[in-house]
Amino acid sequence: IRYSPAVIGEGVVGPDGQPRSYYKYWSPRAQQSMADHVAGLLKLYRGNHGEVRIGGEERLPICSMWDPVAAPSFDEDGIGRYRCFLRERYGRIEALNERYGASLADFDRLDPQTYWQREPVTAADSAKRTPAFWKHVDNLLYLQWELERYFKAMRGKLHAVEGKLLLMPNLSQWS
Repeated sequence: IRYSPAVIGEGVVGPDGQPRSYYKYWSPRAQQSMADHVAGLLKLYRGNHGEVRIGGEERLPICSMWDPVAAPSFDEDGIGRYRCFLRERYGRIEALNERYGASLADFDRLDPQTYWQREPVTAADSAKRTPAFWKHVDNLLYLQWELERYFKAMRGKLHAVEGKLLLMPNLSQWS
């Protein structure tokens, strides 16, 4: 699945401007494709699946591709989302400039070359807390930020499909 294009939802764009094989999980179109996928599974397997009881309630456990592997997008939409994340994280551009060794006037001046760490972070970077280290930390925290928002959005969408769904993010389908 990681090597296939986003065939129903909306995909991300790589730093080279080319489409990548990951969904844009903040996209309403991608989220709806995931909800439709789960609705289709429930229709297909209704009456032929297990239920569990949690706190006396019957729940329907499901593992489907609604559990994502987040990826950045380097189009205007993705850049805007990353800038939003950094605004929330740092609050002031001066704080980001200090960490990144930059001298940007505001968050809107950030571009992927400034914020996305492409080179491997070395042990020395980690020990010295270099700008490369902080960019890498922020890159990972951004992916977590996107996943948290995605899971919150999908919880509502999937419970609208079936209120008894037991939703627990599970990436085991790729292990």
